[in-house]
Amino acid sequence: MQNNLEVFGNKLEKVEENKCEKVAENLLNLLASASQRGYVGEQVSQLEHALQAAHCAQSKGYDEEVVIAALFHDVGHLLTELDGKKLPVMIDGESDSGSGWGVVDHEIVSAQYLKSLGFSRKVCELIRSHVSAKRYLTGKFPEYYESLSLPSKKTLQFQGGPLNQEEIFEYEKDEFFKMKVAMREFDDFAKKIDFRCPGLDFYKNIIVDHLKAQSLLF
Repeated sequence: MQNNLEVFGNKLEKVEENKCEKVAENLLNLLASASQRGYVGEQVSQLEHALQAAHCAQSKGYDEEVVIAALFHDVGHLLTELDGKKLPVMIDGESDSGSGWGVVDHEIVSAQYLKSLGFSRKVCELIRSHVSAKRYLTGKFPEYYESLSLPSKKTLQFQGGPLNQEEIFEYEKDEFFKMKVAMREFDDFAKKIDFRCPGLDFYKNIIVDHLKAQSLLF
């Protein structure tokens, strides 16, 4: 009986591992497909932006959940359709051209999509926050606004503008506050032309291990 249970358990573990690998491969392929897709007015592609953000997070010693969040924080820009259902519309541009200023509420789209795939609450919260972090920093530090690129200033107009003082106070009480602000740092960093950093394959095992760990919690 024990041997049969062990065999059954091993089979389930293998099935779960294969599932996690498939999710990781699909997401990485999605990013790979964006190697020639412009990143909302910047001089880098969507893929370059994702890789640079993840590299920045890892080089600063953040944990794997933060690195994963940095890698996929803008995946919502690439999800113009999901299971045959239209996702939020593009801002001032066509989805298939990569023009304009990206997907409306792309941070929410990104977070909801990764949640549906089994990523942790922390990963999804950090992804959801990278726009609000920009709003926080521009409200808290007016000089930060001046440091933004022109496309980032433009998208801020569509994202609600700087937070007011009451919103700033509430934002600073968030359990992930420091990491959310760091997400913005990675986002701002990840706009460098011809910057050398690890490719997508570097992150596959990190993603698979994270998904496997999450599956053990349920």
